[in-house]
Amino acid sequence: LFRSDANDTKSACLYVSAHPRGKTMEIDDLTVKTADIRAPETTAKPVTFENNVARMVFTPAGELSELIDKRTGKNYAGPREVAFELHVANRGRIPLACVEQDGERLRLHPVDLAYSVELWVKTYDRYFTFFVSTAEGPDIESLTFLKMNIAVNENFGALLNTANKDGFSAVLLTCNDQTNASSSCGGHFRATARAYAEYDIAGAKAAFAALPTEQLEDCLEDIEIEQGLFHPVRDGMWLRRHPGRFASYLMTGGVTEKTVDEIVEFARGGFGCIHITDGWWEATPLYEPRRDLYPDGLKSMKAVADKIHAAGLQLGLHTMQ
Repeated sequence: LFRSDANDTKSACLYVSAHPRGKTMEIDDLTVKTADIRAPETTAKPVTFENNVARMVFTPAGELSELIDKRTGKNYAGPREVAFELHVANRGRIPLACVEQDGERLRLHPVDLAYSVELWVKTYDRYFTFFVSTAEGPDIESLTFLKMNIAVNENFGALLNTANKDGFSAVLLTCNDQTNASSSCGGHFRATARAYAEYDIAGAKAAFAALPTEQLEDCLEDIEIEQGLFHPVRDGMWLRRHPGRFASYLMTGGVTEKTVDEIVEFARGGFGCIHITDGWWEATPLYEPRRDLYPDGLKSMKAVADKIHAAGLQLGLHTMQ
């Protein structure tokens, strides 16, 4: 997107760089359109959110500049990158002019006046939630409503989107099925929350925490309970704390009414749980049992489960969520 501050601009040059170097690319068509562009914001102020354990500061341009561990005063913000990105069909990324804070409300101002985005950032004792209330404009494909580089790069867990360093941890969790939370870790931990028009962008929500590592487990439980997420309990205890989580389990496929007796007998040799791996369902996200394995659907699966439980063993089902 090209913007000129001069009123008498008559021409502009488009430069396209092909990567990696030495490769060539062909441009079949190039369309140039005019658009109403937002003037550069000169009065915008930094955006700050703070809870009991951390303080986050974004520049007016939308870059994370500070992620302060309030216990030590250390800044864990990594290389700066714009945290919010709007992608539009046939146009790609629409650059951000500035972000504006009004209490818990965060307004994103893309340079193109046809677009507007509003987030609500709620502060809890040990974490923050980012909620997309509106994303307006033509042909929006996706909205990245949080992308941060954080200077923690040890004990990275991709499934939980977490990493830590020097006793300080960061974690990003999705709060609903409209949100895709992902992460990577190289020289720093990169956490991203994104929503897609296909699943409705408005309503997407993610929880982010940066806190002393010894508080991480308690914080995860707080998030699960307070945000209405799946909170597995066994014997009245959160499963992450239950000693049974360390019991050996047998991961196997093809556990059917015909094979379950043999598998149970094998599991008696020291396993506490039989975990049925992927392949037992027809398709996600409905997870209907495969009829070639379980002819009577859930009734057949229940017969398998009853035999496993009758043997004093636990039963687990692998899913892709």
